[in-house]
Amino acid sequence: MSKQRPFWIEKPPAWEPSSEEYFSRHDLNGSGAIGDFRKSRRLYEARHINRTLEFQASEAMVLGSLVDGMITEPDEIDLQYAVTDAYRRGTAKWAKDEMAHPGKTLVKRELWDKAELIVERLLENPISAGILTGAGRSQVCHKWTDHGVPCRLRIDRVFETPTGLPVMVDLKVWRDSSPEWIAKDIYNRGTHLQMALYERGFIKHWGVPPIVMLVFAANTEPYEVATFQLPESFLKIGREHVEGTLIELGKCLESGDFSNPWETQITSIEPPRWAR
Repeated sequence: MSKQRPFWIEKPPAWEPSSEEYFSRHDLNGSGAIGDFRKSRRLYEARHINRTLEFQASEAMVLGSLVDGMITEPDEIDLQYAVTDAYRRGTAKWAKDEMAHPGKTLVKRELWDKAELIVERLLENPISAGILTGAGRSQVCHKWTDHGVPCRLRIDRVFETPTGLPVMVDLKVWRDSSPEWIAKDIYNRGTHLQMALYERGFIKHWGVPPIVMLVFAANTEPYEVATFQLPESFLKIGREHVEGTLIELGKCLESGDFSNPWETQITSIEPPRWAR
């Protein structure tokens, strides 16, 4: 790796799709698809093979995508979203505005305004602003095959430390930004699994493991902001789970059999970890 040129310039990604192209590649597995497989092989089959079960993003997920886009793809955001004054989906006003903006995701005005406020907080914070808008590259994509599974990633931000170490950043908009809640939510939401998958793809392309950083903004007032480095303890758990999941998913893709193990046997269960 050159000491004079940043790693993302020295070896730029070979795949640079638009947002529409990236999310339309149903043959590639991102963290969401692999998460579905971990929950249920039948769920994965329905959503990602047969595509008979459509995924519906929650309002909180749309808010996160808006904030992400406003910061990392400001020139693309108006091409992807349109604002409506309709108070909810299913109304005549909503249907009319959808027809007026074909191909765009319709969002309520109050959600758009909230996203703009959160972006302001992120850019007012010197740490998050430096990470998200300083030297580096946004929305870095890569695709690779892992244990027979076609995979993809889309990293919100990559940059280098002053000593030249590679960093990958993921931006989250959640209910809280305090360390206590974030640690719990990272585990419960499986963010460590997502980052472990992205780490694999990062290493596949650049040949070195990155420092993993997470920038959080709370989705309720006063929209607090915090930045964390994901420690090795989280990544170690994530790596073990992701490795096993990719191996099992590869077997299912090869055989075409997506039956869950618990469907074909009597299974012993234990109290959840928190209860023990």
